[in-house]
This record gives sequence, structure tokens and C-alpha cells, in this order.
Amino acid sequence: MKSTRMTRRTMGTILMFTAVLTLGACGDSSTPAPPAPPAPADTTDVEDTTGPAVDSVLCRPCLEDSQCAGEADQSDKTCVDFGDAGRYCLPACTDDAECEEGYSCTDTGDDGSNKRCWPVSGECACSDKAILDAASTICFTKNAIGTCIGNRECGPDGLTACSSDEAAVEVCDGVDNNCDGETDEGTDSLPCGQGDPAYPCGGQTKCIAGTKTCEPFPPTAEICDLLDNDCDGETDEDFPGVGEACDGPDDDLCADGILACSGDNLSTICTKEGSGPGAEEICDGKDNDCDGNIDEDFPTLGQACDGDDDDLCENGVITCAADGTAACDEASSSETLEVCDGQDNDCDGGTDEGLLNACGGCGEVPAEICDGKDNDCDGNIDEGFVGNDCGTTNQYGTCTGTTICFGTNGMTCNAPQPMAEVCDGQDNDCDGSIDEGSVCASPEEAILVLDGLSGEVRRTFDQGQTWDTVGTVPFKKLSMVPSITRIEQQTLFAAAYQQVKDSLGNYIYDGPHVMRSDDGGANWYDIGAWGQNVDPKASPVALCGHPSSGLPIYGTDRLGDLYRSLDGLTFQKTTTWETTNARVACAIGYDGAVFTQHAGFCALNSGACKDFWISTDVGGSLVQWSSPTQPGSYPKAVLATSKKHIGHVYASTGEHTISRTQDSGGTWLQLVADVPAGPKPVSGIILDANDTIYVATVTSASGSKPCDPSSSATGCTYYGGQFYFSTNQGQTWNTGADWIDGGNGGGWLSMTTAFYPGN
Repeated sequence: MKSTRMTRRTMGTILMFTAVLTLGACGDSSTPAPPAPPAPADTTDVEDTTGPAVDSVLCRPCLEDSQCAGEADQSDKTCVDFGDAGRYCLPACTDDAECEEGYSCTDTGDDGSNKRCWPVSGECACSDKAILDAASTICFTKNAIGTCIGNRECGPDGLTACSSDEAAVEVCDGVDNNCDGETDEGTDSLPCGQGDPAYPCGGQTKCIAGTKTCEPFPPTAEICDLLDNDCDGETDEDFPGVGEACDGPDDDLCADGILACSGDNLSTICTKEGSGPGAEEICDGKDNDCDGNIDEDFPTLGQACDGDDDDLCENGVITCAADGTAACDEASSSETLEVCDGQDNDCDGGTDEGLLNACGGCGEVPAEICDGKDNDCDGNIDEGFVGNDCGTTNQYGTCTGTTICFGTNGMTCNAPQPMAEVCDGQDNDCDGSIDEGSVCASPEEAILVLDGLSGEVRRTFDQGQTWDTVGTVPFKKLSMVPSITRIEQQTLFAAAYQQVKDSLGNYIYDGPHVMRSDDGGANWYDIGAWGQNVDPKASPVALCGHPSSGLPIYGTDRLGDLYRSLDGLTFQKTTTWETTNARVACAIGYDGAVFTQHAGFCALNSGACKDFWISTDVGGSLVQWSSPTQPGSYPKAVLATSKKHIGHVYASTGEHTISRTQDSGGTWLQLVADVPAGPKPVSGIILDANDTIYVATVTSASGSKPCDPSSSATGCTYYGGQFYFSTNQGQTWNTGADWIDGGNGGGWLSMTTAFYPGN
């Protein structure tokens, strides 16, 4: 940890810099003298407890990379863009250990290749030297109108605010209001003067040297055009009656014209033309002769009629024809034919005569479908669908059969689904052989460790003497806190909170996702996320099941939400328990009881820790139970249960030991012998069918072992991967080979067991 104490030299420099600023403000008006050099440090009686001197170029405001070259060996600093806050000198890094206190190693690019020591606060502070140099950088203020550029510099009170203006709508004032590089643009030729007596016809603006003026439009002589040409407030006042009704030069009673302006705009005319007697009444729904009556010469309008066709239906109505006479309007000019619709279409007293199909209905005979019925009424059932050769194929082989019908319009193949060959007297993989190979040999139990770095499932049959990789869980995040559990002999479930990039390259959270394997971890498929929870605060998660109880399986997260799956494919939330937003664990007892635990801090004087919970109603509720640990801080939560004894639960405690309960958490007892000391505490616990206890530690570095892993981690590149087991309930411990030799970053693990065919 870097020291935060100041040496006498550092304090002296700050005091002299303060004195210079004070003289500049309160002394004479001449330019203040530069600060005096710092006094030499007095090291005779004061121990220098500081770490390395803080680099004066770190977080310095800058415009280009050359301004980031500081004292010796500072060439790795570059001028990094902080967006609208400016640009600042930051060094490259690979992890947090290379950064000063208050800085973290953060990726500023998209591919992990541009890591810089970034201030944890999100903003750089001015160093003493940056204040003396008045170091500065550009900045900007952006809104919907535009972007204005300014600067920030280090002064006596630290980094100043951005000097940029706020972009505004351009007005005529000789200023570039919207910061687009132009002045007063778009402020000419705008309407002005409306309502002002000095501008009876209005006017338009003109911007001259930052001053807006209004130029009037001149009045003109009034003409007939529906406009106020002379701007006296009246329109066409010299042409009375414009727009009123008028009767043209004819003898009818209709004033159906409009007095309008003539083509030369100098007089008015009536828009109706014609001469002679009054208008003749025709059949068109109008009062043509203006006598107050409509279509009075056509008394049969609206009556039923039979049109010019050969049917017997009076389905027409007398209406006005296009030529102004009355005529029978029927839907069709041809004979109305009988159609198959349950109606007497041709009005002859019969319905659908001669049109019904073989099934006694209208239209085409129904097509035969696969539903166990004679759909086409030909005396046969499901012809063309059943009895055809078919097969089902997957990674285990191909089974043959024939097609059959099921449900409504459904067809399927009655061939069985190929499965891995098991010892049951059946040809499970449909290859013509029964129980071939070694499937009838006694299955062997293996211990499995899921690596949180790579997703690999590591396996041992000989208590950790040798290891192999049975498969890899295809999670979408390299470093994760995983969880793995098992039901039956080889059905495994694994879960982790996944991290992916969206279309813009930003990290988003997806999950927690559950993967399932039905062949002991060799092959996996994604069955989706429980709760569809995309809150990153829900990570990490825990998954648990028990071979003796089978389904359901359970999942929980550090928000305290408990989910249950009754089919191994979908999850539903059942209840919530209390956590401290820490790592969580869950386990299922031999009798189906659900146990959960969280890691965290329990105050010494706050009573019992609330870190262990139990459910005896299939996850319907969780009750806080007796804690396996003592008050204190601990980083992990690890649970395991016996596969042969009810109520036997094992937990990793805050003291990094293992405690056991034989009454479902009523009382706890620490195991007689602690797991051998190592650089990492216990991260996984599992029991086999014989109640042998296995534990493992995480891997969190790369490479092989260059030094003793039981010693301090300082200077070592190997920090974990150990494996231990006890056959006598923790009285003594045996050491197995490391389950993995190093890794490529900070990763966690999870453990389970599985059975595989014997040799």
C-alpha cells in the first residue's frame, strides 16, 4: 500500500508555493517573483515513510503527447481524451498494481489493448507543478444547438471549469451564438413590422454590422385579387359583392353562381354561364329548377324491381341513372346463379341444389390430414401419412421406425430417440448391438472441478493423482464465478453470469445463464437464464441439486432471489432471502432440504451472523438458521452435503476452515484437522458416495510454480490449484496433484461428482 504521509520536503514545497500565490495577490502590482526552490529535506531525525515520489506529469492537462514527457522514464504517458472534460496525461498499465494510489488500470479501448491508469474519482486533479506551469487543455460544452470550445487550466484553486459558452440560437448581435464559425447567419429576410403603424404592409429584416433593421414593403393600388394591396385594412373594397351568390343570364330561379374577380383583376363577373328558359329537373338528387323540390318528376324512386336477367329475384332498387333518368339498379345484369352458401340465391325455392360435395358440405372436398379421421370422405383414414419409413438421429446414432399421427393434424416418427448405450438389455443407440462395450461394468465416480477462467471441466478418478479435461462449458465470459451441480449419474448443470458486448461495443450483462449436459460434461447446451435478470449486481450466482432427490434444482444470486426448476429446463422465482451482496452458495440435502449461505462481514458485537438459511418446503420460503462461522470478514461462501446422510452439511467458514453439521444446521462443529495451509483458502468442497471429503483452491495467475505455493504470494506467479481429500471426516488430510497448473487471470471454481461407465 502506498503511504499517504508527507515528508518535510513535500510539505515545504507546498508552503512556499502557497506563499508565492499570496504575495502575487496581496503585494505590489508588479509581476510576482517565481517561487523559491524547496528547502533541502531534513532527514536527520525524521524517517521518510513515503512511497515513490508522485509523478508531476500524472493527470497533467495536455493538448498533445509531447506535453506528457515528464521526469525520468515517463515516455509511456500519452495525452488521453476525457471527452468534454479535456485531455490529460495517463500512463499505460497492465494491472492495478502498476498504478498510483487513487488510480485503477482501465481499458480505454474496445479490444483490451489500450489500458491506462485512470483516476478512480473520474477526474484529474492538478499537481503542484501543473499549477506552477498553468498547464491547460481544451474542453467543450455541447447541447442540441451546437458545440462550443473552451479551455481549462491549473490555477491556485486547482483545475478551472471549462471556459466555453453554451451554444444558443443565432441572433443578429455580431456574435457567433451557435459556435459554428459564422456570425449572424440566417437572420436576414425574416418577416417584421407586423402590427406596427409605421409598417402598414409589413417588412423584412436585414442584419448590418450586428444590428437588426426592418425594411418596409411599399403599398400598391387596390385590385380585385382578395388581397389588401394598399394596406388600409380592407380587402377588395373597390369591388363590392365579391364572394356573394349570383344568378347568371338564364330564366331559372337558381342563384347558383358566385360573384368573382375577373381575369384582369379590374372588375367582377358571375361565375354561372348560360341563357334561355329555367333549368330542367333531372334524376340526380338535386333541385335543378330551384323550385324547392328534388327529383319530383320520378315518383318510383326507391321501389323494388327485377332487372334485365333470367332469375326470379326482385333484388334491385329503382335509382337515378347516369343519364338523368330512373332505372332498375340490380347487383348484376346477368342471371343470379345458385351458389353453395346455404341460401336460395336464384329465388326458385331450392337451396344449394346440385352443389354439395361428397362430404355433404359446400366447396372442395376437405384434404386428408393426419388426425385419425376420414377427412376426404373416401372411406380411408390418414392415407398417405402413416406407415412411412422414418428415423431419428443425434450424436449417439440413428433409430428407425414408421410415421404415425398424433394430436390435431400432427405427424411424427415412432422411432425411439438414440441415447448413449447403458446397461439395460436394450439397444439404446440403435446400432444393432445390445449393451456393447463396457457399459455393464460398474460405473466409476469421478470428482469434477469447473474452472472459472476457461470453463473447462477437470476430472479425476483417483482422488486427484491424475487429471483430464472431460469438456468445456461454453460461457460468454472468460473470467467468472461459476457454479456446477448434478442430478442422476451424468446430468450436469452449470451456471454463471455472462458478459457480452452490445452493437456499440459496450459491455452488458446477460444471465445468469444455465448450461446443461446429459453426458457427464462432454457436451453442453444453453437452456437460458433464470429470471431474465440483467442486473450486474446479481452476479455471482449459485446452482444446486442432489443426485438422490433429482429434480427440482435451484439457483440463487447475491440479490437474495431463489429460483426453482421442476423440469431442468425453465426456472421460476419462489422466494427471497437476506444477503450482503456477496458471493453466495447453495446445496441440497439428502432429504431435499435447501441450504443457502452468503460470504461477507459479521460485526463482532451484532449477535449471530445471518449468513446461513434453510428451506424445508421445496424452496417456498427460506428461514435464517444457525451460522457455521464466527463474526468477522470472509470472502467466500462454500457449501456441500452428504450423498448418504440426512442433515449432514459442510461449510467453508470466515476463519477459512471447514465446519460440519449433522442436524441440518442446528449445531456446528469444526473438523478436527484444518486443510493444509496454502496461499489461497478453500474455494470448493464436495463429498463422494462414500462421504470422502474433497476440497480445492482457485487458480489466479499464469505459468507453473516458480516458488513454494504455501509461502507468501509476493514474487510468485502461481497462487492456487491445490487439491486435498480426507477419508476420515477431516481428522487427517491427503494431498492430490494440483487440479490445474496456473491460469490466465483471477478465476473461481465449483465442484461436483459424476458417474462414468467402468472399464
